[in-house]
Amino acid sequence: MEGESLSVQPSSIFSLPPEIVVDILHHLVASNNRVLGRRYDDLIRTTLSTSYVRQVALASPSLWTRIEITDNPASFELAKACLNRSGSQVLDIAIRIAIRVGPKLPGVFALVNHVASRTRELRLQIGLGQSAQRTQLNEFLGTLDLPALECLALDFWDP
Repeated sequence: MEGESLSVQPSSIFSLPPEIVVDILHHLVASNNRVLGRRYDDLIRTTLSTSYVRQVALASPSLWTRIEITDNPASFELAKACLNRSGSQVLDIAIRIAIRVGPKLPGVFALVNHVASRTRELRLQIGLGQSAQRTQLNEFLGTLDLPALECLALDFWDP
C-alpha cells in the first residue's frame, strides 16, 4: 500500500437512487422559515439543474403537498401545479390574502372545497373588510367537511 495513491472519482447525482434524491429534495421544502408563498423556490431552482432531478421531483407527489396562496398572482399558478403533482397525498394548505379579497374568495372557496377530503392542515389568514365577506366566509366554513383535518388556524382581520 505504501507509495500507492488513491484516486477519488467524483460521483454523479445520476448514480443516486430516486429515493435518495427525493429525500434530499424534501429538505429543500421542509423548512418552516420560509416566507409564505416561497417554499418551493429552492426546489424549483434545483430541478433546473439536471433532467434527472427534474424527472424525480415531478414524479414524487410527496414533494408537492404544501399549497400556499398569497396576494401574488403567481402563487395561484404554483398552487395549481402543486395540486396536480401531489396526486392523492394529504395536503397542508396556507392561504394569506389581504388585497382585493372579495374577487379572490370564490376561487379560495373552490380550491379548499375541492381538496377538503385530503386536507390535513388548513391555515387561513384573510383581511375581511366588508361584513358581506365575513358572512360569506362563515357560511363557507360551516359547510366544509374536512375528515383528514389535524390542524385548523383562522386569522381574520379588518384591513
